[in-house]
Amino acid sequence: MSLTIEIENEVKETIKRVDKYRGDYISNEQAVRTQLIEPILNVLGWKTSNPEFVKPNAPDEDGKIPDYTLFQNRKTTLIVEAKNLSINLQDKKIIDQLANYCFKSGIDFGVLTNGVKWLLFKTFEKNPKDRIVWQVDIESDKIEYVARSLWSFAYSKIDSLETLLKKSKLLDIAWKELIESTDSIVAIIAQKLLEKIKSMEPTFKIDSNDLKTFTKGKMEEFF
Repeated sequence: MSLTIEIENEVKETIKRVDKYRGDYISNEQAVRTQLIEPILNVLGWKTSNPEFVKPNAPDEDGKIPDYTLFQNRKTTLIVEAKNLSINLQDKKIIDQLANYCFKSGIDFGVLTNGVKWLLFKTFEKNPKDRIVWQVDIESDKIEYVARSLWSFAYSKIDSLETLLKKSKLLDIAWKELIESTDSIVAIIAQKLLEKIKSMEPTFKIDSNDLKTFTKGKMEEFF
């Protein structure tokens, strides 16, 4: 079973727990940690019961205490800050708290989560507006997108997180420039189909609207 499928399965289980015990998670941060956050960290390869991987409530050099400090090869790699469901993760004070932990640890990324929403933070981004790399909501976002986002900071991927994010950004930019709408996809495929027809029957003529209608119908069969 691939890691992304394992992540999807764990996310589904988390959603079930939130649906059933939401009231507990609104006010009880410890329940959020042990029942929502830690199962996902574990499936990502961060063994929360093993201090070689994770140390909960480990004071930094100034005595400040982040919720989880994650290690790879005995080196601090990621800070995870946990909140209950009543907390707005976009609150500047909350973001600044995570930023302070990450900055003092000299690490590039931090994660802020209430078990339902997960936010990836980039410490040394010059523009403060760009420091939130992504935010996912496991209840409202497509599960494939949630799993892919969480997978980006899995234990096995953490050392290539910067490269993964750069690749993802470039793909998104290229896609938006190439594909503006569903109609633009139809137009691109219809043009390729016309070129293929011409290579087979150079004198054959077909109305462009008929070609687009045919293409759109075939796309609907697939999707």
